Amino acid sequence: MLENLELIEKFKGNKEIIFTAKDVPVFHYFGYPELCAFKMFFWMKSVLNYPELQTKRFSSSLIKNELLSVGRKIAAVYNKVPSIELWSEETTNVTLKQLEFYHESGFFNSPAEAAPIFDQYIQMVGDVKGYAAQGFTQTDVPFSLYKNEILIADNTVLYKMGDQKTVYINHNITELLMTNHKSFSDQTESFINNLQSRSVLISTTGEKERNKFFNRIEEKIEAVKKRIT
Repeated sequence: MLENLELIEKFKGNKEIIFTAKDVPVFHYFGYPELCAFKMFFWMKSVLNYPELQTKRFSSSLIKNELLSVGRKIAAVYNKVPSIELWSEETTNVTLKQLEFYHESGFFNSPAEAAPIFDQYIQMVGDVKGYAAQGFTQTDVPFSLYKNEILIADNTVLYKMGDQKTVYINHNITELLMTNHKSFSDQTESFINNLQSRSVLISTTGEKERNKFFNRIEEKIEAVKKRIT
C-alpha cells in the first residue's frame, strides 16, 4: 500500500485518488495509534487467523512498532495526494460493529480498555470533518468529501495519474484486487462518476449538511462507547 501511494505521490502530472467507502478509508485510521492498533489486531486475529493471537485479548502492545510506523507513513503520503471520498452514514459502522463484537466476545481485558479507541475514532472523524470544511488535508492538498444516500457496497479505489488509471477493489476484507485494464478502469470511473453525481458535496460548501452528517456519526460513536465503556 505504501509503495503504491508513493508511486502516485511522486507522479509529476495530474493525479487523484477517488475512494468509495463502505468502511472509512484505511489511510485515515493509521494516524491514530490505539485505533490503528485495534484495526490491525482485528484483521490479524479475526480475519487472517494469526495463530499467535488466537488466545490473546486485545492489547496495543501486541502490534509491532514497525507495523504502526508503516501505517503512519501511509497516512502521511495519502495526505499528499489530491483525493475525493464518497461516504454514507453507514461508512463508520464497520468499526463500531467490530468494537461491539470484541466487547461481547470478551476480547478486551476490560471495557475501559476500549475507551481510548473510541476517543481516537471521534478525533479521527472530527479531523476528516475539518479537512472537508477547509477543502484540503493537513498538507494543503485538495480534499473533497461527498455524502451518498445510497448504501455503498464495497471499498473501491481509483488511482488516476495523467491518462493512466488503476483500480483497487477490496477483497476478503484485507486483500486488494488491482487492475489497470483500460475498459474495466473506464467502466469503474463511469460508475464512480455516476455515484458522485448522485451524492451531495459536503466539503467547502454545504456547511449545514456537513454538520448534520458528522453530528449523526459522532452521536452513533458516543452511543456505542457509552454502552461498552
